[in-house]
Amino acid sequence: MQLFRSYRLPARGTADGSPGLLLHNRIVFPAITTGFAGQHGEATDRLLAWYGARSVGGAALIVTEPAQVSALGGLYRRRLRADSDDALPELRRLAETIHAGRAKAFLQLNHYGTRLPRDVSRGSNREPLVSASSTTLRDGRPVRALSGSEVQHLIAAFGSAARRARTAGFDGVELQAGHGNLLHQFLSRVTNKRRDRFGRGPAGRLRLLRDALTAMRSESGDDFPIIVRISAAELIDRGYDVERGKEIARAAVAAGAAAIHVSAGTPEAREDMPLCAGVGEATLAGLATGVRAAVGPEVPIIVAGRVLSPETAEQLVTDGPADLVALGRALVADPEWPKKVEAARSDEVWPCMGCMACQLPAAEPGIGCPINVESGREAELTFEPAPQPRRIAIWGTGLPGLEAGRVAALRGHEVTIYADGWPLGGLLGLRSVVPGLAEMGRAVLAYATALKSLRVPVVDEPPGAADVLLDARPLPEQRPDWAGGETIWLASDVLKSDLRALIPLQRRVAVCGESSVAADVALFLAGWGKRPTIVTPNADPLWDLHRTLAAHVRRRLEGYRIAVETEAEPIVWQPEAGPERLGRSTGLLTAIQRGEQEDLGPFHSVVAAPGWDENGPDDFDILPNPLPDSGSLLLLGDSYRPDRWRDLTLFATRLARQL
Repeated sequence: MQLFRSYRLPARGTADGSPGLLLHNRIVFPAITTGFAGQHGEATDRLLAWYGARSVGGAALIVTEPAQVSALGGLYRRRLRADSDDALPELRRLAETIHAGRAKAFLQLNHYGTRLPRDVSRGSNREPLVSASSTTLRDGRPVRALSGSEVQHLIAAFGSAARRARTAGFDGVELQAGHGNLLHQFLSRVTNKRRDRFGRGPAGRLRLLRDALTAMRSESGDDFPIIVRISAAELIDRGYDVERGKEIARAAVAAGAAAIHVSAGTPEAREDMPLCAGVGEATLAGLATGVRAAVGPEVPIIVAGRVLSPETAEQLVTDGPADLVALGRALVADPEWPKKVEAARSDEVWPCMGCMACQLPAAEPGIGCPINVESGREAELTFEPAPQPRRIAIWGTGLPGLEAGRVAALRGHEVTIYADGWPLGGLLGLRSVVPGLAEMGRAVLAYATALKSLRVPVVDEPPGAADVLLDARPLPEQRPDWAGGETIWLASDVLKSDLRALIPLQRRVAVCGESSVAADVALFLAGWGKRPTIVTPNADPLWDLHRTLAAHVRRRLEGYRIAVETEAEPIVWQPEAGPERLGRSTGLLTAIQRGEQEDLGPFHSVVAAPGWDENGPDDFDILPNPLPDSGSLLLLGDSYRPDRWRDLTLFATRLARQL
């Protein structure tokens, strides 16, 4: 595969005769914020283990998460720092850890500008944030424009940070000039209203980027590669498009950039970023093609944006715009992706399923992945063979149960998983039948492959005799008081059904629920040709999803022309109260909508889709003590929500490592 051929990254994007930097393949692990750095930017053992795993796993180039170049305007807690020589020992430890594998190490340099949170380290954010221009953020925080002398300070700070990176042993740096950070705030006409030479038109808005690169070149040397990461299009109202992105790329190369790392968007564009399940792969390759044409074939291009499969990565470097491919979430899910794929073991890769749980709040801080809970806990989640093999019964097939079964079997226990009527994957398995979310089923297939290799049987019956029984089922499905009649279906009745079973629902269906469960049921029915309407007591039924995934689901609802009745609480279903439609009687759903009683419909049938109560351990830091005796039953639980998948599966894997 071309993907695993070596590549020489030049010190500059234009031919300069330098030997450049030899990479052993074309795979880059890009800068992804983990939350694992210490309170004051230290390279903690957890952070070192994170990068060490991806270096040993086969990535050729690792770009660290952002290191802050200046305390001007405040510092982000638990983020790396490169703003003084005091940071050198920590940066040196990080570079050495990455080099312990075969990877080359690049330090990303950044200033967050207005992206700092409220709890920055300078007095609970009492001082204004800084940016290109004065403004007030949506949350009410004031932002002041940097003065001319402060801009010069920042230019020098980027230069000094590049020098520190080289001194610490890094092979190069990446300059973050996108994603709504400070350099991007200067590049964008939306945020840069300055009337001095760092604003006042397209050329002025490029000046800070150019001057920062010049300072970095001066401080670090001409033979030290500098990658520039850009948002090739902002994807927001009045934001710049790819034509302006091309101009930014050309300016960066002219100022000394060795390569352009093509990304897109700002924090405000998250809903339009094609980065979740159901949007396909290599979703930013079109932007990269435009940038490639603008800067010429001699300038290396790194392509990011849902590069997940070996086939897509290979196509990008063989026939596409990429010299290098950035595998971000793919290597969050499985740091050994490169090693496995190169060894023709692609079926063993733990796949990213696009659930966005890695970016949702969790019971424990820091990045994580529900399909590979060892990700981000490489130093913690080790295990030894069980001192005494036991018979372990897993009742239910949700992610927590599958993970517990996998780890228990690896340790030598005799494991049987009892499906008892549930599809493999439990509630995740149900979710993966929804149009546009089939990608989530990749997690189920990965577990099926792992369990088969471990000879763990999955039987469709209630559990038999065992030493320890782990209950990985969801709680019984909720049925609202108004939905007591047998004619009212539940969400599981629909999502577990085939087409023949859905015939009695007829065509016009009210789907009532307060979360994305209702949206998923509606999409499932629409895919089978029904005409559902969502009835929800909330203003938004997708509140439980990450913004990016919620936007994708919302677009699919709009594409199927699914109506949504918001702020409507059903109180009674009247099955014979409506007019005859399509030769069949219809009913009316009486609801309290915005304080008024309304009859909604007419509908042929109703599905109550409030979902399942959340179950599982109440405290994810506490494992049973003492460990269970023979015949014990322990609760693992299951959930329909991506954020809960992380928490429950992490608890399950910790428990299985102690049985």
